[in-house]
Parts: sequence; structure tokens; C-alpha cells
Amino acid sequence: MASVAGLVAIKPEGHISKRTYDQISYWANNILPLDHTLPRDYYSTKKSIKDFGLPIENIDGYKNGCILYWKDDVDLEYCKLFEDAKYKSTRERDPHRKKFPYVVLRYLLLTPHL
Repeated sequence: MASVAGLVAIKPEGHISKRTYDQISYWANNILPLDHTLPRDYYSTKKSIKDFGLPIENIDGYKNGCILYWKDDVDLEYCKLFEDAKYKSTRERDPHRKKFPYVVLRYLLLTPHL
């Protein structure tokens, strides 16, 4: 579990993409003994964290990192400082289409388990 937590912590700090994370995991899996328990990719890592009962909360953020849309600001559509959109613009203005925020922070909630 410590190695999984370490890998998950390194991903955002090093600005590592999912593809690069998968490549690192693939390399690590090839050099470890056959009976290791390191997940083989990012999807498996997220699944193993969920299996441990550690909830992950997704928090949207502004594109330059100045604001998190969290707690009282979760329903905001625009940045309070720059009045710029929270979500990436899409080609179609369909209200039922999924919106994608510029930044997503994944908050691993450890305190309920301590």
C-alpha cells in the first residue's frame, strides 16, 4: 500500500500523465519479483485504492491554480478573481453534454481511517 500511495502522490507533483504513469508501472512490474502486488497501470491503482476503502474526492480547479471550486464555491461556473469559465469550451452548446473542468484535483481522504 505504501508503494501505491507513493506513486499516486508522485503523479501530480511530477505532472505525470496517465500514459507515462502506465509506462512506469509497466517497467516496475517487469523488474519486480513475480509475487509482487504493484498495480499494472493507473486504472488498477485507482481501483486498488478504492478497494482499500479510501475515498477519492474530485475537486475542480481554475486553469492557473488560483482557486479550487470546493465547499462554498463548488457551484460556481466562473472564477471569482478572473471571471473566466470553470469548464473548457466545447464545440456544441448542448446543455446535456458533459462539461470538463480545466483542472481536477484528486483528494485522497485519509483522516476517516486514522
